[in-house]
Amino acid sequence: MTNQVSGRGSKSGFIQISPAKEGPWTTVRLNYAAPAACWRLGNDVVASEVNVKDGNRYVEIRSLVRVTNNTDFVIDLRLDSKARTIDEQEVEEIGNHIESDEFFEMEKYNPSIGWINISTDTTSFDSSNESIAMDEPQGISRVELPSGWEWIDDWHVDTMTVNTGDGWVYAPDPEHLRWPDSHNHINSVNYARGRRWIRHRKQISTYVNQEISVGLLKPGETLPLPLSSLTHTSLSYILHIKPVKIDSPNEYSWSTVLDNYEHTENLGASGELSEICVSNLTEREKLLYCSRISGNSVNKSRGLWFCLSVKASEIGKDIQSDPIYDWNLFINSPLCLTNFLPFTAQYSVLHEESSGQLVALSEGVFSPGETVKVYDTDLRNPLHFSLLPQGGWRPAQEPILISHSSKTPSKTMSIRSSFSGRITQIILEQNLDKELLTSKIIRVYAPYWISSARCPSLTYRLIDISGRRERQFSLFSRSNDANEKILWQITEEEMLDGCTIASAVNFKTLGLSLSLGQHGERQFGPVGDLSSLGDMDGSVDLYAYDGDGNCLRIFISSKPCPYQAVPTKVISVRPYMTFTNRMGQDIFIKFSDGEQPKILHAYDARVAFVHCRTGSTDKFQIRLEDTNWCFPIEITKEDTITLVLKLLNGGRRFLRAEIRGYEEGSRFLIVFRLASARGPISIENRTGHIVIEIRQSGLLDGAWIQLQPLSTVNFSWENPYGCKLLDVRTQNGIVVQNVSLEKSAECSTELQSQGIHLHIIEMGKMKVARFIVDQVLQSNSNGYHESTSYENVVSSQMLGEVQNDAVPLELIVELGVVGISVIDHRPKELLYLYLERVFISYSTGYDGRNTSRFKLILGHLQLDNQLPLTLMPVLLAPEQTSDLHHPVFKTTITMSNANTDGTQIFPYVYIRVTESRWRLNIHEPIIWALIEFYNKLHMERIPSSSNVTQVDPEIRIE
Repeated sequence: MTNQVSGRGSKSGFIQISPAKEGPWTTVRLNYAAPAACWRLGNDVVASEVNVKDGNRYVEIRSLVRVTNNTDFVIDLRLDSKARTIDEQEVEEIGNHIESDEFFEMEKYNPSIGWINISTDTTSFDSSNESIAMDEPQGISRVELPSGWEWIDDWHVDTMTVNTGDGWVYAPDPEHLRWPDSHNHINSVNYARGRRWIRHRKQISTYVNQEISVGLLKPGETLPLPLSSLTHTSLSYILHIKPVKIDSPNEYSWSTVLDNYEHTENLGASGELSEICVSNLTEREKLLYCSRISGNSVNKSRGLWFCLSVKASEIGKDIQSDPIYDWNLFINSPLCLTNFLPFTAQYSVLHEESSGQLVALSEGVFSPGETVKVYDTDLRNPLHFSLLPQGGWRPAQEPILISHSSKTPSKTMSIRSSFSGRITQIILEQNLDKELLTSKIIRVYAPYWISSARCPSLTYRLIDISGRRERQFSLFSRSNDANEKILWQITEEEMLDGCTIASAVNFKTLGLSLSLGQHGERQFGPVGDLSSLGDMDGSVDLYAYDGDGNCLRIFISSKPCPYQAVPTKVISVRPYMTFTNRMGQDIFIKFSDGEQPKILHAYDARVAFVHCRTGSTDKFQIRLEDTNWCFPIEITKEDTITLVLKLLNGGRRFLRAEIRGYEEGSRFLIVFRLASARGPISIENRTGHIVIEIRQSGLLDGAWIQLQPLSTVNFSWENPYGCKLLDVRTQNGIVVQNVSLEKSAECSTELQSQGIHLHIIEMGKMKVARFIVDQVLQSNSNGYHESTSYENVVSSQMLGEVQNDAVPLELIVELGVVGISVIDHRPKELLYLYLERVFISYSTGYDGRNTSRFKLILGHLQLDNQLPLTLMPVLLAPEQTSDLHHPVFKTTITMSNANTDGTQIFPYVYIRVTESRWRLNIHEPIIWALIEFYNKLHMERIPSSSNVTQVDPEIRIE
């Protein structure tokens, strides 16, 4: 790894890889977009993958062949060399290959010191960390031993080539040193000398490593094969696997590759078998067999089969533009079964013997959504399958064919209900591949589920209405057995945990009739046309009746199966309307005047009631223990309403009913909660001597509410979906009808004739209606211009009252350091926002509650790019560090609470940014990462419907 220092003092670097110190070195550039990249490692090619875990970046450098274990076993991997036999003479010749390494030591004579070492010259190889003797020269330790060799002696001076006993040769200077020639010290003055050190090494036989143990591969893991097994010049390695079960006494042999035409009993008699050569792979499917070992004998009839799938993905091209493949060897089970039924089922995989008898190979039970992998099946032999779901189902046919070399496997199977005799077809969907030895994946599912919840016992009668499409069914007509063709009938016994299955149906010609109860005489309700269920969001509501004539409205809808891998459609059967009590006390509910009230207990949630239906609409009433019944309510839409309950002592109590739609399959869910005792409307009688009575228009005389002079009453509409107008009656008996609380100016003419004015004030979610007489109006209008309108007078009066009661409120939040991370769906951190000295203030209630102020101060701000190995980690930051008195951002916004004609006034807006420069660094990968982050938000799922009318805004700055 090489580091480079930039001009700003920051370090940057790059990674280089090499099989040896002397090279060749290859620079690795990390590619986060690609799953794998290929690089040169000496003369070989390897792959690299970059992963980020817990903020750390991991670079894996591996070979181009991996093995993935998709089974339930721990797999032991072994590589055997293909050339196991070799001539003994060749082994002897390789073992006798000996070479020598040499090291030249040179010294120069210094008259004041003596002989000193000046330089060394060597023809060296890679080092071995052998110990060096004390008399060996300096630098000899750098001579390295190459791989595939071993030393056979120690370093020693060459005294055989020269005639001197110490091995030195002399020369006048280092430049004239020529081994093994030496200058005579009589004829010349010699100031340089040198000698030769030698050491011998022997080549290790490459055929010693005939077997490579790769190791154990756990389920779901992936392991790369050793690089040496793929790049050896003279050897090819064959892959073998062996399953291991730690908690099982069974032991299995190493795998054997089987062809399409070989059979297990002929393994020993056949010729040379197919092999999996890891250095010469092609995309294909292979069947592996591991026999079970019992003692010293092999029991071949109880072995395990595996499918090996060889897949390749191109990750680059070589210098000749030939593709470079990254190979992955998947070890799979030969047969994989997945249960997509709503209940547990028992399965059997059978083998057809030569006599035609079916013998069970594998049996078991799998739960809904569970996948079972079968290993004791030979895909070359015909395989049959049988299924026995829970819920009283029995096979309606012999086991079906699921695998055969020449015949087409069955796609459906029939089962019969032991309760009703109804026959349903189960679909077996499998991957049809031309390769016989491909791992078979079979998905077991039914075309339709029928799911019932929160309903009493129901009996379903499916009726063919194809011949009666033009006939209109009366809402109260009952199904007539004599005139209707009943296709099949489903009873409660067939429902297991509220679910059952059904065959494919045509909703356009299908009708449904329901009956409540399982015992006694059944009475079916009207036949409902199910043709709308064929649409994506189709639904049907109909009535189910019991023998006593009571009914329950049922809501039927269709939705996709929770298992997205199959096209099963779920027919959801739920009560049309359910109730939840959040009052803390019991609620009584009734649907008609003559029936016995039902109790909705304080702990009840999503409860439906069977009731007697007397009219064309479904209305209900509720009451508490100390109240009378409320006004009859009919639910037709999602809403939040307030219900008025008259207490027995003459008072009133308010309940809030939250009407939710399409929750957990039901059309409406009504949640009762205790509402505010003040009510949504406050009506004030500010007259000094007039008694006023009010009621909702359209109600009876018992609905009048009396307001004494200078009194207030909390009010809500007794009929939430009725006419929202008031009838006002004064003490002289005069009744003013249809007084609106929305537009008081239009309806106050009749009241003004009696000297009474009505003024409406909106105070948040609450509405205040005030009755005021002419004398109060005149006394409050003194000091105003004669042309001042009534509304302005009242507004001034109200403003003065508000100012007298105004209490300022200020909320301050101060934070020293704040960090905000933006994380995507993987999850991976994209951005990090760092803030210092954060000050947030919100003030309201100033100037008689007419003014609010918002203030935001950021002492320091920095936005970082958190993508791994980004070139520009700081995305946005000021160039200079801010101090306490100069924040990077400050804003103050003052808002006026008086909103006239939809005009929002901001009297004061102040924004200040630091005077220093800002640094903005945008790297392209962060742009694409943010685009992907935005797309994953799925903003289209946010409801876009609104009752607010959009207009072009008008902004005016003064």
